[in-house]
Amino acid sequence: MDFKKARIDFSALKGIFLKKKKNERTVSQSEEIALFVSGLIGTRPKDLKLFLQAFTHKSYPTAAPGFHNERLEFLGDSVLNLSVSHLLYNLYPDDDEGALSQMRSFLTSRSNMNDEARRMGLDKVLRVAVGTNLDNSDILGNSLEAFLGALYIERGMEFTSKFIQKRLIISRKNMETVSLKEEDFKTEFIILMQKNKIPYSYKYLGNRLTKEGTISHKFQLLVGADDEIIAEGEAGNKKAAHQLISRIALEKITLHPDLLEEFSSRPVPPAGIKA
Repeated sequence: MDFKKARIDFSALKGIFLKKKKNERTVSQSEEIALFVSGLIGTRPKDLKLFLQAFTHKSYPTAAPGFHNERLEFLGDSVLNLSVSHLLYNLYPDDDEGALSQMRSFLTSRSNMNDEARRMGLDKVLRVAVGTNLDNSDILGNSLEAFLGALYIERGMEFTSKFIQKRLIISRKNMETVSLKEEDFKTEFIILMQKNKIPYSYKYLGNRLTKEGTISHKFQLLVGADDEIIAEGEAGNKKAAHQLISRIALEKITLHPDLLEEFSSRPVPPAGIKA
C-alpha cells in the first residue's frame, strides 16, 4: 500500500471538508430572533437589540447586567391592557363595564398569554437558563408582554394594537370560541346573557366558616326581569364561586334551552343589566 498516496488523498479530503465547513452559513442567535420577529410582524426589526432584550429572561447566564426583559414586560403589560380595553370597547358596543372587564381579564390572563406565546413559537427563541421549566411558570407569557413593549417602542401604539387584535382577539366570534375552549364559565355566561339581552346579577349572600376552618363565600345567580334564581353555590373565594354558579346556570340552560326564550321575552326593567 502506498501510504504516501494515502496521506495525499486524506489531505485532499480534509481540505474539501474544511472548505465546506467554512462556506456553511450558521445562523446566529441574533439573526434567529430577527427572523422570528420578521415572521410575526411582516418586516425586519429596526432595533434588533430591543427585541433581543425582550426575549432575554433574567436567568440567562451570559446576558449583560440589567439586560433582561422585566422593564419591557412592565411596559408591555400596560400596552396590552389599554389595547384590549379599546378593542373590546369597539367590538362590544352594547356591553357594560362588568362584561368588558371579564373579557379583558380572560384575554390578558397569564394562562391565555402563556398559551399564545407557545403558539407563536416564542419558547424556541427565548434566551433562558438551561433546564428552566417553561411549562409550570409564566415566563413565556411575561416574555410575550415584553415583546409587546418592544413593539410599542419601535412601531407605536396603532401598529401594536393591530398586532394584538390579530393575535389575541381577531373577532367577536373568535372571542366567544376561545372563551368556551378555556372553560371560563363566567365569561361564557355573560356573553350569552348579553347576546340575548337578559338581565343578570351575582348576589353575594355572605360567608361562613367551614368545618375545616376555611372561609366559604356563597352566591346566587339571578336572571330575568324578576331576578329568578337560576343557580346557587359557594367556594373558597368569590371568583371561584362566580365560576361555579355560572357553570351550573349554563348546564341548566343547555338542558332546557327554552329558558333563554322565556327570560328574554320578559320586559327588561329601565335600570338595565345588573352585573
